[in-house]
Amino acid sequence: MNAKEKERIVKEEKRIEREEKEIKHEIGEIKAKVRKEPYRFSFEDVIESFVGAFTVGITFLFKGALLPISQALTVQKAWAIVFLTLLLLGAEIYFIVYRKVTDKKARPVVRFLTKRLVLIYVVAVLTSLLLAWMFNIIPASVSGSDNIFMLLATLGMPTALGAAAVDLFRK
Repeated sequence: MNAKEKERIVKEEKRIEREEKEIKHEIGEIKAKVRKEPYRFSFEDVIESFVGAFTVGITFLFKGALLPISQALTVQKAWAIVFLTLLLLGAEIYFIVYRKVTDKKARPVVRFLTKRLVLIYVVAVLTSLLLAWMFNIIPASVSGSDNIFMLLATLGMPTALGAAAVDLFRK
C-alpha cells in the first residue's frame, strides 16, 4: 500500500464514522418520537374515556343479565365491586400508562394514578347513570337508593374498565 491509498482509506473510515454517528443520532430522534410518553390528562381524554365507557356499558346493559345480578347483590358486595373496580383501574393505569413515563420524579406515581383514577371512575359512574336513565332502567325497575347504588356499582365496573382501556389504543 502506498501513501495515497492509506490516505484514501483513512478518509473513507472517517466518512463512515461520521455517517454512523449521524445514523445513531437519527435513530435516537426516531425513538424519542415513537416513545409513547403519556401526556397530561386533558378534556380530550375525558371524551375518549366517555366513548369507551359508553361502548362497553351499552354492551353489558343490553346483555340483560346486569339488572337481575345488581338486584340480587347486597350493599357490602356492591362496595366490594366498587373496591375491585378501583383496584383493577389502578392496575390498568399503572401497568399500561404509568410504566411509559420516563421522568418519574417529575410525575410521581401517586399523583399520576390519583388524577387518572378519579377522572376515569367519575366518567364511568356518570356514563352508567346516563345509560341507566336513557334506557329507563332506574325509574322502571329499580327503586330505593341502595338498589340504584348496586346497579351503578355493577354497571360501573365494565364502564370504568372500558373508559381506561382507551389508553391501550392510543398511538
